[in-house]
Amino acid sequence: MADRNFQKKKRNDVKRKRKPVMIFTGEGKNKTEKQYFLSFQEQHGKYSIQFVNTGFDTDPAGILRPRLQEADKNVKKLMAHYASIGVKWGEVDCNPMTDVTEILKELDVI
Repeated sequence: MADRNFQKKKRNDVKRKRKPVMIFTGEGKNKTEKQYFLSFQEQHGKYSIQFVNTGFDTDPAGILRPRLQEADKNVKKLMAHYASIGVKWGEVDCNPMTDVTEILKELDVI
């Protein structure tokens, strides 16, 4: 048989384009915010949006705590990296007439 040179697949290559991760949090049990963010997926189709119900947390730490607990180690490392370089946080108005691109431009995402 001929000698073959097998190359191991390169995973987690630094040159690989990674999908951006954005975390949206909402306080309380509010269907309006959920419908607002689901409309992004319907309009553009390139967003994968998932919701996790945590109860009626209203303080910022209480809202974010369950999301961090559910995140796997890679996402936690990524979030720590973004926090170290200064993540821009912004408050989004849940008005269905607001264009998504305007909001993202304000946050310097695009």
